[in-house]
Amino acid sequence: MLSRFAPILAALVVVSWAGELFAQEEEEKDTGWFDTAELSLVATGGNTEANTFSFKNALLRAWSESELLIEAGGLRAETTNFTVRAIGPSATDFVSLEESMTELTAERYYFRSKYSHEFSELLSWFAAAGWERNEFAGISGRSSVGGGVAQRWFDHDKSKFRTDSGLFYTKEQTLDGEPDDDFVALRLALEYRRELTGTTTFDSVFALDENLETTSDYRVDTTNSISVSMTEALALKLSFQLLFDNEPAFVLVEREFPEGVFSGDMVAVELDEIDTLTTLALVVKF
Repeated sequence: MLSRFAPILAALVVVSWAGELFAQEEEEKDTGWFDTAELSLVATGGNTEANTFSFKNALLRAWSESELLIEAGGLRAETTNFTVRAIGPSATDFVSLEESMTELTAERYYFRSKYSHEFSELLSWFAAAGWERNEFAGISGRSSVGGGVAQRWFDHDKSKFRTDSGLFYTKEQTLDGEPDDDFVALRLALEYRRELTGTTTFDSVFALDENLETTSDYRVDTTNSISVSMTEALALKLSFQLLFDNEPAFVLVEREFPEGVFSGDMVAVELDEIDTLTTLALVVKF
C-alpha cells in the first residue's frame, strides 16, 4: 500500500527542498481573531415546496508562529409533495381535497478543529480532531483525531499552496446495524488559492483518507469554489463539492416481493460511491 504513495511522497520532498531554496520573503503575518461565515437558503412554493439551508463557519486565532482553526457546518433539505384528490358522485359534483407529505431529503453536519505550529517559514506540525454525520450516505457518526506535518510551497499576495500529511485514528458508526469500525488512516491534503482579479478568488481543497488496515477503503473529499467580493466584508461564493467513497456504507431497507408487497425482512443495500453538492452562498467576514 505504501508503494502506492511513494512517488507522491518523493515528489513532495523534492519540491520541499526547491521551495526552501526559492522561497521569497513574506509579509508580516496578521495576528488576532478572524471569522468567516457562509449562509445559503433556497425556498420554493406552490404545487411543490422545497427548503434547503446550509451554513459554514470558520473561526481562526492566529499568533506569530501558530494558529488555531475551528470549523463547523451543516446542510438540511426538505421537500413537501402535495396530492390532490377529487371525491364525489359525479364529474360535476365532487369535493377536492389536498394532502401533503414532507420528507427530509438531505442532512449533513460536521465539526473540525486544528492547531498548527511552525518549524520554519515553510514547515509546520499540526494536531487535529473532527466529527461528521451524513445519514443519507449511511454514516450516523464518524470521528477522527491525529496529526502530521504541513508544507507551505508558496504564500504570496496572489497565490497560496500548501499540503498536509498525517495519521489519524478514525471511529465510524454506520446505519446497517454492523458494529462500530475503528482504524488508522493516512491523510493527504492540499489547499490552493489564486486571486484571479482584484475581486475574484479561486479556491481548491483536496483530501484523501486511506484506511491502512483495508487499503481498498479510501475516501476523497474535494471542493472547488469561486468567490466574488462585493465589499470588504461581503462576498458571493459558488462552490462544487465531490465526495467519493470507494467502499460506501450500507443501509437497511425492507425487502419487497413482488414489487410493492413488503416482506418484513430487512436487507443491507450498498449506497452510491459519489455524492456532489453545489452551493451559492453569501460570505460574511469579521
